[in-house]
Amino acid sequence: AFPLAIILSELSLPVMNYLLDKEIVMDYFTDWTYLPGIFLITLIIGILSASYISFYITSYNPEQIFKKRFCSKQRKYDFRKVLIILQISVFIVLFIFSAVIILQLNHMNKKEIGYNTNKLICIYPPHDHDMFNCNAYVNEIITNPNVKGVSEVTAGLFTGVSSSDELSLQDDPESKLKYSFLVADKNYFETIDFQLVEGRLFDTNPVSDSLSIIINETAAKQFGNESPVGQILQNDSKVRYRVIGVCKDFHFKSLHNRIPPLAFKLKKTNEMISQIVVRINSNNIEEAIKFLEVSWDKYGPYGRFD
Repeated sequence: AFPLAIILSELSLPVMNYLLDKEIVMDYFTDWTYLPGIFLITLIIGILSASYISFYITSYNPEQIFKKRFCSKQRKYDFRKVLIILQISVFIVLFIFSAVIILQLNHMNKKEIGYNTNKLICIYPPHDHDMFNCNAYVNEIITNPNVKGVSEVTAGLFTGVSSSDELSLQDDPESKLKYSFLVADKNYFETIDFQLVEGRLFDTNPVSDSLSIIINETAAKQFGNESPVGQILQNDSKVRYRVIGVCKDFHFKSLHNRIPPLAFKLKKTNEMISQIVVRINSNNIEEAIKFLEVSWDKYGPYGRFD
């Protein structure tokens, strides 16, 4: 059993390192106590196992064995049955738990959440920089060939900053729906790689689209068979938003939650920036992140690149 255990351990070690995200190495020769230790443990277990069998067999009278009187009391058999049933029950429970965990992990890994997370990096703005204007940092990183797109975000997917409001149809004030808002500049849509189903994206001129919104498919369902593009939604303060587009539904909360109604709103020039989103254009992710950090340090020497 001992050499078999060593072989199985070596074969399973790469898999365990991958699952645990560790670098466990079984080095048999660096520590002089390692090999003698496991040999000693094997020897002790072997002696104890053999001794148990020897004492168990020798405890019976040979005359009883030959006369076929060799039997245990019924309660011993009952206790053994209880132990076997308990062991099988524990195995079944652990097997079910393992199966559920594997299915959940596969679900999380393979679930299409609705946008492209590959090579997407989200960072906080430089701390001592003007939080309302990150132009210097953005203009510097966008020139790098490893960077495909950059967006300044006020309230987004990973900011920890949320914004919501109740909106209703202009012609039907009672048709209220609670909307979550993502607020960012005009580049956000393309940087995150959301899919536009209908309508258009935001204009290059933020003033002309300051009260325009792009809604998701869940929000578009309240319009029935009518096209939501061009429709007006208003909040309790009578602020009116014009729908200019519809994007495909995507998950921006836990997968336990249904996708709620969502609206994209264009960030105003004087709104605080809580996040910068960067889409990498290269397979060399580490080099791109290093470049972002070096550039970030020029504008945020008192903070931490995260």
